[in-house]
Amino acid sequence: MDSINVLTFLGGLRDVRELISALTRYCTYDGLRALELVAGSCESSNILQDEVTSDMLLIADLCSAKDVGNATFHHLDPVTDVGKLALQRIGTTLLRTIHLDERQLTIALGASTVQNVLAARHLCLAALHASLSPGNCFRIFRFADQCRVAPLRQAAEQLCLASFSHDPAGVQDIGGFTLLKQDQLQTLLQSDALQVESELDVFRVIVAWVHACPQERAQLMAILVQRCVRLGAMDLGQLEQLDQDSHVIASREVTCVVAQAYVMRIMCRSAETTVRLRDSVARARAAAKEKAERALTAWALAGEEPWAAPGSGIISTSRSGGGEIWAH
Repeated sequence: MDSINVLTFLGGLRDVRELISALTRYCTYDGLRALELVAGSCESSNILQDEVTSDMLLIADLCSAKDVGNATFHHLDPVTDVGKLALQRIGTTLLRTIHLDERQLTIALGASTVQNVLAARHLCLAALHASLSPGNCFRIFRFADQCRVAPLRQAAEQLCLASFSHDPAGVQDIGGFTLLKQDQLQTLLQSDALQVESELDVFRVIVAWVHACPQERAQLMAILVQRCVRLGAMDLGQLEQLDQDSHVIASREVTCVVAQAYVMRIMCRSAETTVRLRDSVARARAAAKEKAERALTAWALAGEEPWAAPGSGIISTSRSGGGEIWAH
């Protein structure tokens, strides 16, 4: 046996076993169309195929925690009709048969050729990539992360990061979001590519996740706030708003974390010199500053005395003549 060929087969079969199970649940009509396109190229391929030997199957069986044909990841979603069609298309393309369920298809592929296993992996990935949407991205991210399917995990992660942009606490795939493990949520919220307008949005995401299982997760809030919310990138107004939030007040640990950041923000230089702003936050601040400057210009042209614009970073005079105030 060629050791490289065996390792390729084992890795491919492990992925295929998990991917087929996910495909039957998450495949959409867009995914089915992508599968048809890729399947056409597989059918026209005449690449020499290495047959799987009995020794290779024995090694695969010994390396599997469960039966070699059964997926290890437990999906809460049921098998769909579109998923069944995708399964049949893979069976038709690679094995010339359609009457196989998830387990039977995996075992049949594993007993055929190494090329068939790799082709099945390619077909499943193409279909799942095309099926990704805001309505399933967290479930697919959770699956791909736990099963270590790197290409699918990366694609799902990008969609998850963008799904917080409009309503951080109201993502479409709420079921998948609330099932995220702590380390998975932490990975997403620590990313520079997270699409939020301010760090307050990150805090709201943490609150929504904790509220899904309050008894188990309440003790994790302070840790997540400290590790994921870039408190040093918040201005005094935002920190005051955060400090007055009922979820912060209810937790002594979270209060301590926010209070420490508040003191440091008063004593230290501007946050931008010590904490890197996320790109989306930087864009939101730049847009707010530009809007404030346009408003000040309009007021000046109208001959009025401007009020302090939040986030403008300037001193301005109130209409009531009450003196100068800082804009935070």
